[in-house]
Amino acid sequence: MDQPFTPRLDQLDVRLPCGIGDVDGPTRGAAYGPRWTPTGGGLFVPTDRPDTPEQRVVERAPAMPPHGAVTGWGALRLRGATYFTGSGRPVDVTVPAHANPRSRPGVRWLRRDLDGELHQVAGLAVVDASMTLLDHVSSELRAGRRREAVVAVDMAMAAQLCSLAGVIAHVRSRRRLPRREQVERVMTLAAAGSASPPESRLRLLWVLDTALPPPLVNVWILDADGRHVAVPDLLEPVSGLVAEYDGLVHAGARRRSRDAEKDDLYRELGLEPVRVTAPDMTRPLDVADRLSRAYARAHEASRPRRWQLGRPFTRAPVMGRESWA
Repeated sequence: MDQPFTPRLDQLDVRLPCGIGDVDGPTRGAAYGPRWTPTGGGLFVPTDRPDTPEQRVVERAPAMPPHGAVTGWGALRLRGATYFTGSGRPVDVTVPAHANPRSRPGVRWLRRDLDGELHQVAGLAVVDASMTLLDHVSSELRAGRRREAVVAVDMAMAAQLCSLAGVIAHVRSRRRLPRREQVERVMTLAAAGSASPPESRLRLLWVLDTALPPPLVNVWILDADGRHVAVPDLLEPVSGLVAEYDGLVHAGARRRSRDAEKDDLYRELGLEPVRVTAPDMTRPLDVADRLSRAYARAHEASRPRRWQLGRPFTRAPVMGRESWA
């Protein structure tokens, strides 16, 4: 991908807002000085606090009324999922259905009764991981970002916040779920095992923009003697078509050399590799055409198959273009 991607934060480093006179808070004289920044509601944070998405969440969360809880991207970030940065978005906060909190910049209120779904993270109430993810998925769908909703599910699983089976069970258990049909389609397209957001987007392009069989995701490839030799991003096991996403970490001469050696290895094993970059992904129809032509080449080549599948794998789901734009 464009830079090394780590699904989970090593640790959560935040400075919680404090009131004047609190143990970790400012004195009345210092509160409005250069070392403290007001966050609203009579609370302050150190000016030298971390400039991170999770810090933005904890600065907005104290505006919650009783029985409120952080949800959506903010709660996913507090739980350690690095993909969710909330760039340009408000922090979603659930409140009881009868609540009528004042509007506040940077906060969006979601009204519903939570039914025991609350947990504590960094001293804040957050919604259950599966429901939090569904709130984020609903937000993406509301904005028309349907493929990004699928990427979000993949990345929540990559961060080990939830399982696909668990989220699907949660969907089925909710009597009232906005955009239920679209949410169910998102779950149909999600796949465990994706290692980065660009890999998920490439998989969606393969599944939705071509007529090819669905690929396997990050499966181990073994040689004829059973030795592990590669883990391609995507693999169609009948034809031997391989798709690899190459971000900026692949741009250096040494890495390009290793990638060329890897492609030679793929061909020696009887596989047909295709490499896709970030600029390529801005032309999805061209990528779809390249994949389709490579699939045809793989079938026509009739190379001896000198490889086998390794450990358990995840297959991308099947969904035709007519059912998902």
